Amino acid sequence: MGRENFNSSRETSFLGKTEGMTLSEVIVVAAILGILMLLAVLSLKPSFQLAKAFDSRRKADVKGISVALEDYINDHPCYPEAIYDGDQCQPSDEFQPYMNNIPCDPQTKEQYYYFRPDDCSQYVIYATLQLETGISYGRGNWALSSSNLRVIPTVLVTPTEGVGPTPTQAPPQPTPTITPTAGPAKYYGCKSGICVELSGPECSPNYDLPNCRNQCGSPENPLNECH
Repeated sequence: MGRENFNSSRETSFLGKTEGMTLSEVIVVAAILGILMLLAVLSLKPSFQLAKAFDSRRKADVKGISVALEDYINDHPCYPEAIYDGDQCQPSDEFQPYMNNIPCDPQTKEQYYYFRPDDCSQYVIYATLQLETGISYGRGNWALSSSNLRVIPTVLVTPTEGVGPTPTQAPPQPTPTITPTAGPAKYYGCKSGICVELSGPECSPNYDLPNCRNQCGSPENPLNECH
């Protein structure tokens, strides 16, 4: 009986033990939590997520400006000549009633590039996205234009690294397939170095689509500018 009572007493004492965690146990738990947090951060790719957030903000900014421009054209015969006040991130006097706070690039703080062709019933707004590659509009790699203006990007070719011969000629740019119709012919011309679709043979020279791409220069050095 004495031995059984002794064993029972030991079990009761062990089960009733309420000691806290030791220092070594705390260190082990903290290390495990740190490793799990590090793995979670790496799996989210913070730089990619940040760039994605900036790009989403840029697109939202440009679309917001576009909405204000459509409100403006409802009250005026032309879109505004300028939407920014000089080099500041403030709306111009003519645009201010339609957008009190005009956004700039969330990362660089630079203005979004606004272009109004000679036909003042059209416009283009350009932005530079971090995750967009392979195309260029001359002033950025993403653009939003009025519904009556079609802006054509330039397809960029990135050299492929690795074993094998280096191509001597870049692959041809894809050309849209044009189905013959009985409708009116389309005209294209260079405005500020950008190939744009014209409402008609309004200026000379004018080109077909592929030739227009080859003839237009950059906005800083336009070639064969139509007038």
